[in-house]
Order: sequence, then structure tokens, then C-alpha cells
Amino acid sequence: MTNTLSNVELPRRHAVSERGFLAVSALLFIASTTATVAWCNAMQAMTEMPMAWMPMCGQTWWSFGASFTGMWTVMMVAMMLPSLLPMLRRYRVALHLVGKPDVDAHTALAGTAYFALGDRVVRFSLLNGTPRKVRTPQGSVVGNAHPG
Repeated sequence: MTNTLSNVELPRRHAVSERGFLAVSALLFIASTTATVAWCNAMQAMTEMPMAWMPMCGQTWWSFGASFTGMWTVMMVAMMLPSLLPMLRRYRVALHLVGKPDVDAHTALAGTAYFALGDRVVRFSLLNGTPRKVRTPQGSVVGNAHPG
């Protein structure tokens, strides 16, 4: 079975829109990759704390969850954007073919929804699946009994 969307030639005005789409996507990828690397480098600086994924002293589970979710979302954009781009491009071509106006807004909404769903899955897992007490490799138990 051949894919008809990948062989479609778009008019010049749509080609300019496609270049803009690819430029914005490249900038988003570079920004999210840079933020991920910076975040990871900051975590490597915390050598005195062996459990970097645990809440720090005085940090609530809610603030830890927000920090972790932010880091996860930035990392997820850097990792998943390259595999999402072909789907978004085909979606744009399909919208152009049926004559939909404002293709950029529809594409941005589809991409945002994709990453928002991944963000919600992480938040749900943090709130419902994360153990509240964790045993360290040395055998001691750390953590709160409940979030908050």
C-alpha cells in the first residue's frame, strides 16, 4: 500500500508554511535539548545527595512533583519531537488538501495535546503510583507517609 500524502506537491505558499513549521520545530527541539542537558548537569553537581530523585529536606511532595513533572516534560519534548514531526507534517498536508484554513494553529494544537497527554500520565503516576517511603541501598527508609 502506498502512502499518497508523502508524494503530494504543495503550492508555493504552503511550502513557505512548511519551512516555517520545520524552523519552529527545530528551535523547539534545540531549546528542549539544551534545557534537558542543563538540568542533568545541575543534578550531577549534587554529588553529596545520592538520591537525587527524592524530595530534598523541607521540600513537599507537591513541589517535588511539580519539579519532576517540569523536568520530565522538557525531556519528553526533546526525545519525542523527532518521532512526532513526520506525523505532524502528514497532518498538515492532509489539512492543506481538504482546504482547512489556519493549518498552523491546528498543528500546534495537535502537538500540544500530544505532549499534554504525556504530562498528565506522569502526574497521575506521581500522585497514585509513587511509593511514599523508599528503602535506600544502605537499608534505611526515607520519605513521607503521604504527599503534602
